[in-house]
Amino acid sequence: DRDVTGVQTCALPIYKLMSVNPGFNPKNVITSSVSLLSPRYESKEFQELFYSRLISTVNSLPATELSAICTALPLGGSRINIWTGFVPDGHDYSSELKTFAQSRSISPGYFRTMQIPLLVGRDFTASDVAKSKPVIIVSHSLARRVWPNEAAIGKRLIVAENQPPPEVVGIAGDVKRDELSDPDDVAIYTPLTQNPSQSLIVVARSTSTPGAFASALKSIVNTIDPRVPVADVTTMVNLLEASLAKRRFILLILAIVGSLAVLLVVIGTYGIISYWVAERTQETGIRLALGASPKGLFILVAGQAVRLAGTGIVLGLVFAYLATRMLRDYLFKINPTDPLVFILASLFLVAVSLIASSIPALRAAKVDPMQALRS
Repeated sequence: DRDVTGVQTCALPIYKLMSVNPGFNPKNVITSSVSLLSPRYESKEFQELFYSRLISTVNSLPATELSAICTALPLGGSRINIWTGFVPDGHDYSSELKTFAQSRSISPGYFRTMQIPLLVGRDFTASDVAKSKPVIIVSHSLARRVWPNEAAIGKRLIVAENQPPPEVVGIAGDVKRDELSDPDDVAIYTPLTQNPSQSLIVVARSTSTPGAFASALKSIVNTIDPRVPVADVTTMVNLLEASLAKRRFILLILAIVGSLAVLLVVIGTYGIISYWVAERTQETGIRLALGASPKGLFILVAGQAVRLAGTGIVLGLVFAYLATRMLRDYLFKINPTDPLVFILASLFLVAVSLIASSIPALRAAKVDPMQALRS
């Protein structure tokens, strides 16, 4: 009962996770890492020139609908995650009251490419450059946390000491940071030209295959600068699947163990009930001779199987209660001791026991009274 309950308890969260909105549309989105390792890209001017040429060329590919550059992806699709401490404008940045959010530098068009909704305000534009007014876009969760009863647009956040606080120009929909079971991500988006990076991720909404896109991207990058490496080409669908891999593996192991447990229940119940019927052959003959019906004998044997299963279920429920509590970290919106799961598992095992005992029960119901009395 413990193993069957464990399988049901873990299967429900997987089903629920698959229906969770990650905050973006992963379909047809291909990603790739590009690293500007050359010393020349320590200059922001060369970085901006590379960004501009790369995006304009990728957008010109026939199979590409939209493309953008970012420094971090949802669902653990980034090798490096940068966290930024911030306080609302007017507060002391050096205080211990700072809140931390994931910082993502993005190029214009990132939200449209990922199909992350821009709830309020505007997207970044080509005019948001290093020399212009610093701006940011914040996630809905961050805006709700910092300004619960106010409009966030036009507000400012201090994200670094001795630097002018950037102004909030937009609020983006929440995305999941590492796994679908994570709470909504608290994030700050900055224009790539105002917060440049040498570790980039190209995202493109494209009907091309990852292999074809990788070849095209490598050719584009090689044309711009042959010293820049391109790596880690994958799709957002793959990243979404990878975020569920650990849970699915645990479910697979539990399913195998649970299947073996059910097989043992069938074999054990069949063996015990067969032995019980064989030991009571004469008793069965006497019952039939005294007028017992075959149906009554069938019910008698089946009842013995139910009593046997009931004993095992009671003991199994105790162990299952303790075991499923250890699975709490792998559950999503599921109570590890959900009574419904325990009831379904128990009814399933009762049904299995009845099926396993049906052959011995039928055998008992068909006993010849005379032959039974002679044995």
